[in-house]
Amino acid sequence: MAITTSKISALVGEPYFSRGQDYFHKGMIFITSMGDKEITGKALGTGVYTTSLHLERRSLDGHCSCPAFAEIGPCKHMAALGLAWQAEKKGGYEPSEEISDVISEYDEKKKMLRKASKAELIEAIIDISYNYPEILDQFEE
Repeated sequence: MAITTSKISALVGEPYFSRGQDYFHKGMIFITSMGDKEITGKALGTGVYTTSLHLERRSLDGHCSCPAFAEIGPCKHMAALGLAWQAEKKGGYEPSEEISDVISEYDEKKKMLRKASKAELIEAIIDISYNYPEILDQFEE
């Protein structure tokens, strides 16, 4: 089954689908893995978000790590990823140089943080929380 624009639009809805088209045209999606029924990627917005789409039978579904997805559900990043999926299947999708650079830097930071001990990470988060107390909100149960 093909990923159609109408399936992407039906999943995301307006105005998010149109915003996703803009993200796609600007190359703000970086595909990290892709198969016939699933795609994952990184989207560049006010942060770097992990987003995914998958086909199950006749329906399209997915997830995004952005705050909008947590509040409203399917978002512009998912729409952009779906459009990138279509483009890649039709012969190619190229992310913007900007997102390629950001993802490279993001991956380097991730590697660096993985080398830190748990105690070092806890100490760093506590230090950061003095200036950004909302950072601790994501750890509350």
